[in-house]
Amino acid sequence: MHQAQFTEEVLIYKNEMYRLALRILRNQEDAKDVVQDSLLKLWNKRKDLRSIKSLKSFALTMVRNASIDMIRKRKPQDNKTEIPELSGNSNPETILDFSDQLKQVKRFINQLNRQQRELIQLRDIEELDYDEISEITGLNVNNIRVSISRARKEIRQKMMAAMSFRQIKRDAI
Repeated sequence: MHQAQFTEEVLIYKNEMYRLALRILRNQEDAKDVVQDSLLKLWNKRKDLRSIKSLKSFALTMVRNASIDMIRKRKPQDNKTEIPELSGNSNPETILDFSDQLKQVKRFINQLNRQQRELIQLRDIEELDYDEISEITGLNVNNIRVSISRARKEIRQKMMAAMSFRQIKRDAI
């Protein structure tokens, strides 16, 4: 595999690799390091990549495993959450509300256990199908569905509680 082929067939997944690493590690610099190391390993194995059925699944699995390894080596106090900023729309009030809700959802996702966090990232953010997630994680498709369903329910319950608290707070003003 030449550099151009590698760029066309592997590097196209670097953003998804980064988002997965960021969701697992919750630290931008660590996520960048994991992706860079994974891409280097893929480059070094480029001759063997032709035999791999799904490069995307293989790359994401590599990032997932490297991220988990990094967590295992990490000290407990090094567990920081970074939330990327939201930019965009024309109505400032709408942007602010959306931004607040997005931050809350991300905070609630980060409060899930590692497996649920990872599955939500793969399914809802990376939009992978259940078979691809199964291939990446090694979990049974039914277990994946149940875990994602429970995670979504937990997030939904926390959002509803937060929204009703916000409404009570606004009504008091």
